Amino acid sequence: MFFEAARRGDNAFFKYVITLISVVVGAIVAQIPLAIVIGGRISEQGVVAGAPLDLYGLGLDDNLLLALILLSFAGAFVGVRFFHFKRFTESTN
Repeated sequence: MFFEAARRGDNAFFKYVITLISVVVGAIVAQIPLAIVIGGRISEQGVVAGAPLDLYGLGLDDNLLLALILLSFAGAFVGVRFFHFKRFTESTN
């Protein structure tokens, strides 16, 4: 069953390379909104040099923070769904 699911879809080597590139680019691009939001909060509140950054202590909504962090995984979804023509659940079983 597991091996049958692995053979479904389009599994050409160059598609894996494209997926890898989309994951890396997606992670970099998705961190831009997070960096803008965190940078804005730090400039308002100030930060102590050398102190660890507490993301939940910045006063952001927890759901917004989670959405901004999870946005970096969108490249993996795009690669699996649109380059390999697989449903996301087929690749996680």
